Amino acid sequence: MKAYQFSRDQIASVIAALFAEVLSAEFSRQIGASARSGWNADSPLGEGGLDLSEEERAACLGRAARFFGAPELFERTLPETLGAAAHAISMEVAARLTRFNFAAAGGHGRDFEHPADIIFGDAAALANLLYGRRRILSLVAPHSLIGFSLSILAPNLLGLPGIDARSL
Repeated sequence: MKAYQFSRDQIASVIAALFAEVLSAEFSRQIGASARSGWNADSPLGEGGLDLSEEERAACLGRAARFFGAPELFERTLPETLGAAAHAISMEVAARLTRFNFAAAGGHGRDFEHPADIIFGDAAALANLLYGRRRILSLVAPHSLIGFSLSILAPNLLGLPGIDARSL
């Protein structure tokens, strides 16, 4: 179903939010909202872009892969840009998507696995509540359970633009 397919930009926005979370929680590196809003699919992960060290890059990409239920995705090679990571994830998601892994804030690296069909069902219920809107503005980060449903899944189901209002 097309409603459950994600664009490269949608995946990149989730990855960017996950990266900010990992950098903050694991490396005590705070990324401001204005800097984070400049991250897009063309942003290099290394120098001149997100400026991630090899250790940071591996941790961030590992968390992004786990989020989409493919923890082994970046074990062999690490992509050079946010878009390349989004593309690799989109290919994996198109082939198989059976679960999502969300982590609680301050969860100390502990992921909580949710079957994808349950998340999609919750998003359909949310889309019913939002029916009749012309666009959806979200102030919730797209890497959280509520944020992912509200800013990615529900807009896809309704065929509406989902706007991350945190970057406005």
